[in-house]
Amino acid sequence: MSLLIDLSGDKAVQGDIQESLPQDSDKTKSDNSVSVQPLPRTSEADIVLAPAGLAENSALLAYLTALINTVYTQEEGEFWHGGQFARCTLEEVGRYIVAGELAIAWRHGSAQMDTKDLMGCVRVQMIDSRTGEFGVLMCDPAFRGLGLGRDLLGFAETWARKQGAEVMQLELLTPDGWHHASKARLAIWYERAGFGLIRVGDVADEFPHLTRILVRPAKVCVYHKTLSEPAHH
Repeated sequence: MSLLIDLSGDKAVQGDIQESLPQDSDKTKSDNSVSVQPLPRTSEADIVLAPAGLAENSALLAYLTALINTVYTQEEGEFWHGGQFARCTLEEVGRYIVAGELAIAWRHGSAQMDTKDLMGCVRVQMIDSRTGEFGVLMCDPAFRGLGLGRDLLGFAETWARKQGAEVMQLELLTPDGWHHASKARLAIWYERAGFGLIRVGDVADEFPHLTRILVRPAKVCVYHKTLSEPAHH
């Protein structure tokens, strides 16, 4: 499961999304059959897969887990019963790191060990031989507006392409019958990044364990993007 806020609509990444949206009224095609060039890096962060040993850094693990949950809770609070939703547990984040599935964005040139240098993260995985998926895309609000969300997405796409993926997938929790401004902006951002909607599912069918804490109607939108070869200069 890779329900996303700003990517997941988190406010930190959402700041990047708002600033990166073109100001003209032209609509960008969202047909997932259209190849779109990889997103350029812009934030100068060092984005790397976390080494397995980082899961043993209890202070950093606790900080990262709390940051993920804080950002997600702030942005998706209208969806859930207060205080009952957590995007990730400490154990889950540790497993992502050990499995080589969690990329972390660090301040450029840092030792990549200190919480003060941690800027954001994204989880990457292959769900079948031709499809990569990303989730838990999160940026620390302190680094809002630097293009970090775009950089993390670009890293995820490059990683998936190296694994042989032809398609990138994301799942986005969206309101059903009501408006959520940041979710609407997020959907536009992904469409302009080359993602196209391929399926809409009901939360009760897709993730029944979440229905007990869901307070407003929601649906799960699944998006795909065809991964093109990177441009050579």
